[in-house]
Amino acid sequence: MEKIVISVDEVEHTACAVPEPGKPAARLPAPISWWAKACLSHLVLVLPLLCLVTILLRVATRGMPPRSRYAWVTFLSTLLIISGFLTSIAGVLVFTLKPSMPSVVSQALGACRS
Repeated sequence: MEKIVISVDEVEHTACAVPEPGKPAARLPAPISWWAKACLSHLVLVLPLLCLVTILLRVATRGMPPRSRYAWVTFLSTLLIISGFLTSIAGVLVFTLKPSMPSVVSQALGACRS
């Protein structure tokens, strides 16, 4: 077996693959375009429709690279969480601010007193 000998000149002439310190690395393009985020963000107000779109997009993104698939999953999860909070708050407000059939309650109370 022969020994490999590397001279000082060979080491000095090799290009360094490590980026210079203080120099920012190149940014990758966003996996989700801004117009897709803007269009899908409006679905937050309609939770059932957002759920259907999420299912379809999860199936459609199966073949994408992991970085893109992860970006879609996190974006859709965020939209679903926000939509769930808004739907819960709206449901609570509807049931607490709206009187629950006052005419039926008052008739039942009147019938009990007679």
